[in-house]
Amino acid sequence: MWLAEDHQPIQKKGNGWVVHVSNFISETIRRIKLSEDQVAEQLTLPAELHLPAFEAQKIIYPGKGFDEWWNLPQLVKQLKHTIKVFGHTQLDSVVIFVFDRSSAHEGFVEDALNVNNMNMGHGGKQRKLHNKVVPPSNPEGAPSKEGTCGWVQKICFPDDHPNLALRGKVKGIKNILEECKSIWDKYTTTCMERGMML
Repeated sequence: MWLAEDHQPIQKKGNGWVVHVSNFISETIRRIKLSEDQVAEQLTLPAELHLPAFEAQKIIYPGKGFDEWWNLPQLVKQLKHTIKVFGHTQLDSVVIFVFDRSSAHEGFVEDALNVNNMNMGHGGKQRKLHNKVVPPSNPEGAPSKEGTCGWVQKICFPDDHPNLALRGKVKGIKNILEECKSIWDKYTTTCMERGMML
């Protein structure tokens, strides 16, 4: 093509190919991976006995018709492999993982107790979350009420609940707070003082 000296050729745009690399770097061994000797040793073992991966690095090619975009389940799977590889290379070390992937900071398992996955009232389309243990830091109950610290709180109504309409249904935020009497009293008092309704 004919161009003036200070002009750049305009390349035709295409679909291209995205390459995504996720890796973990250690202060002690740099990239977390087995040495060539360790890989050779692993390959002498039956497939069911050797590590599922020999390095932490994961490369995918996301996009239409290729791999799915990087997400939390893939990161969790990579992390599980990484822990095994690190444990094989650093037998007497403790590892602390630091993430710079901001979207992973808000990652939760599907049944995590996350208020964003709950309705205000019971039932509905909310998913069944796992039961919780009320932490020791929970406020103590009022003098006439029993405290809930250390109590296992069920997130679903029992199948033998006296109210037939509630049996097996998922509790909502309001139900959960009402069961934690000291918390419920504290927040309903605060809401009433502010003129709010629950």
